[in-house]
Amino acid sequence: MTEAERPDRGTIPGQKPVAASVVHVLLVDDTNEDLLRSRSALTDHGMNVSIAQTMLEAFNSIRSSKIDAILVESVVGGQPGLEILTFLLGKGDSIPVLLYTTNADEAIRQEALKKGAADVILKSSPIETVEIAIRKAIAKVTKEPPRVLLVDDDPLVRKLLKLTFETDGIKILEASGALQAWEVIRRHRVHLILCDVYMADYTGLDLIRNMRSQSIDIPVILFTGRPSPELSNEARLLGAVAVLAKSSNLDPLRDTVFQVLENAGLAPCALLQ
Repeated sequence: MTEAERPDRGTIPGQKPVAASVVHVLLVDDTNEDLLRSRSALTDHGMNVSIAQTMLEAFNSIRSSKIDAILVESVVGGQPGLEILTFLLGKGDSIPVLLYTTNADEAIRQEALKKGAADVILKSSPIETVEIAIRKAIAKVTKEPPRVLLVDDDPLVRKLLKLTFETDGIKILEASGALQAWEVIRRHRVHLILCDVYMADYTGLDLIRNMRSQSIDIPVILFTGRPSPELSNEARLLGAVAVLAKSSNLDPLRDTVFQVLENAGLAPCALLQ
């Protein structure tokens, strides 16, 4: 049976993956309407959001929860929001703090950065901009390389791509098929998936369907030795970032991976040099 003839096999069995790649954000704001709107938008983008309407509530959340990043208004309950930096310094925590405010001219921005804020973001910014700023701030603090899951049943292909991308400063996780990929997603933080289309167990399309049915929105790039317009159309309808032809020239694949990671605020070291 050729790749083109091999059917999709449907639902991949196994447990629903845990949210290993979910970012936990603490949102500190005393304006209830802004707080609820921002929490809803960030949650819709796959983030776990805790809220605090006073600085005391914020301090208690930091003490009791694992927080990856903090968004704070310039003034909360009459107190400067960036006082949270002093609190973190006293605890020895390196959680990035982003000033998230309605108005911020260049002077306010520079003062906030001087005090140690990771970034200054206007509440009117698109939520995608906010998400990228959060992930960039976390990556800068943790120095965590972007993690890409490589799914292909050909070990030689995996070896070649692993060598290529790890040279670029990307951490490669491997899976020989969709079933194994499902386990990796369940157990590890993954920022991007590179997946062959036709494999021995399930197809890359099956994997995307299962991910979307579980509201897992990790971006997926498909690659195949038998590209076609029909395959590309179906993949894009399912939400694939791109469908690329397998080739000895890895530049198109490498460029697409870099672009996706950069858009998510996770540029590998090769882009930062």
